[in-house]
Amino acid sequence: VPWLWAAGIYQIGICVLSYRAMDVLMATAFGFTSILKFAGGYSLLYP
Repeated sequence: VPWLWAAGIYQIGICVLSYRAMDVLMATAFGFTSILKFAGGYSLLYP
């Protein structure tokens, strides 16, 4: 499961950088996929 959380943290970082660069569409997409990654990590943790 940790690789999913690592990917989620990485994508949240890109999301924050995209917001700083005023690229809201890209930041929203990365934020959404990182939330999905965290949800996938939790669902694997508690089957």
